[in-house]
Amino acid sequence: MKLGFDKGMAVERECFVALVQTPESRALRHAFFGERSASKIPDVPSSTPVRKIERVGVIGAGTMGGGIAMNFVNAGLPVTLLETKQEALDRGLATIRKNYESAVKKGRLTAKKLEERMALTTPTLSYDALSRRPDHRSRVRRT
Repeated sequence: MKLGFDKGMAVERECFVALVQTPESRALRHAFFGERSASKIPDVPSSTPVRKIERVGVIGAGTMGGGIAMNFVNAGLPVTLLETKQEALDRGLATIRKNYESAVKKGRLTAKKLEERMALTTPTLSYDALSRRPDHRSRVRRT
């Protein structure tokens, strides 16, 4: 069915107006503006210096800790993953690997990227591993 340009534009406008009024559209706009306002904290001037994050320590390799670790690894940051028992640490690492393997099977990640991300994850049972920078000088700040 050919409408012609003017008629087609009118139909497109009607569809657009109808879609803009849906709950999904309102939710997407809310999320869009929410993301932008989240980076603007009241009473914190934009001139406030920011620190570069070079590595991350995550305490606990359970569901939440593993997910947090994966989030930082996906962003390219090395993560030291601390657990209190070897079995829990092994289980957490296995879950992380399984999640990445699932992404490989779905074509969202390459096998090479999987190994690169796993290499960014350093498992440990020692809190001391969290207190060292790559040059091994202590950087723990006590408050």
